[in-house]
Amino acid sequence: MATHWLLLSTSSTGLQFSLVAYDERHGAVIINDWGKMRKSYPALEDLERSCRVREYRSLKVLAEPHLVIEGKMRKLPEFLHAMKSHDDQLLKEIRLGVWDLVELNGVKPTQSYAWRLQECSNVLNGTDRVYVLPHLVSPTSEQLRSFWEEFVIEKRYEGLVITDRGEQRYRLKPVRNIEAVIVGLNKKAKLLEGEATSVRIALMDGEGDFVEVGDLGTATDREMSRTLYKLMKHMAQEEAKTFYVRPIVVVELEFTATYEAVQAKLRWNGERYVRVGAVNFFSLREPRLTRFRSDKRPIPADVPIEQLA
Repeated sequence: MATHWLLLSTSSTGLQFSLVAYDERHGAVIINDWGKMRKSYPALEDLERSCRVREYRSLKVLAEPHLVIEGKMRKLPEFLHAMKSHDDQLLKEIRLGVWDLVELNGVKPTQSYAWRLQECSNVLNGTDRVYVLPHLVSPTSEQLRSFWEEFVIEKRYEGLVITDRGEQRYRLKPVRNIEAVIVGLNKKAKLLEGEATSVRIALMDGEGDFVEVGDLGTATDREMSRTLYKLMKHMAQEEAKTFYVRPIVVVELEFTATYEAVQAKLRWNGERYVRVGAVNFFSLREPRLTRFRSDKRPIPADVPIEQLA
């Protein structure tokens, strides 16, 4: 049976990681997936010092920058704010979680993944802001459960990445479910062809008002997109990016995380929605429509905002 490595995912939306490169002349930089180069972070300075102590000429590792405050992983918007800020204290909280060794002194290692991770650990020994991400090798079910509880649940890491002996990687993330109301069809190109590939969804507060939680894509399910398009005959009003429809359809959806966001609050008067302000609430990460809920109604008891409390 193949050995499986379990590594923790942090803020990545996929399995692409930033390249962190050091050379003795230019120091250390982060190069992201789009080729953008970043420098002058305390974490990079830690890496430079470690490499100079070991007299390395050059080093390249795959890593994922993330933000840790009071021992807990912070969500993506907070991390992006920290990366762009000029707040010295906040920049000190940015960490580099190392996944793999790409090159050492100009030589690409051919050794096993286990050897490469250990070599990274040796290089980074003594640095607080740059480290090999926590991992397990061929864990028992009990070890895996404890690992998940500690890092994903308690410390708020995004999930696990499973790497097999062939070095194929797979993501494993926690998933949550809620019921929500469809309040609009977004003006995407396919709408002209009779397919609603993106909808606006909302929950309801105790006053009976709708609080939006963002958009929900349905492009991967053509039959569902065509079914949703039928809501156009229930259109209540048109806005710049959305055809708002009568609140008659409740759906179940799953998502992986929430972000704090300011969301619109809408009041349905029987004919149209009236904007009655905005509230500090949440948006959803990676939402996916799973089914229609004909047994649920657009009332606070069935689609309460407390689902995201």
